[in-house]
Amino acid sequence: MAQQAQVYEQKLNEQAQQHQAIMEQQAQRIAKLEQLMNDELSQQKAKTKPNSFFSEVNSLTPNGSQPSKKAKGFGNLAMAKSGTNHQG
Repeated sequence: MAQQAQVYEQKLNEQAQQHQAIMEQQAQRIAKLEQLMNDELSQQKAKTKPNSFFSEVNSLTPNGSQPSKKAKGFGNLAMAKSGTNHQG
């Protein structure tokens, strides 16, 4: 009986050691993945500047972000028309 208990305990210890080894491997894999993700994020942050979208839009718009005189005229005309429609 004592011998069976000893064999059983030995098997449990072996399983525990295998489990421990697997857990350590998984922890190492997770650490590597986290490092890769952090590296990827830092590279992306370095590539894109904060407000890069807005600076790009402004660079496409002549005279900074000021609308052209023609566009302002259309805007005023539309406002005037809508104003007369509401009154009438």
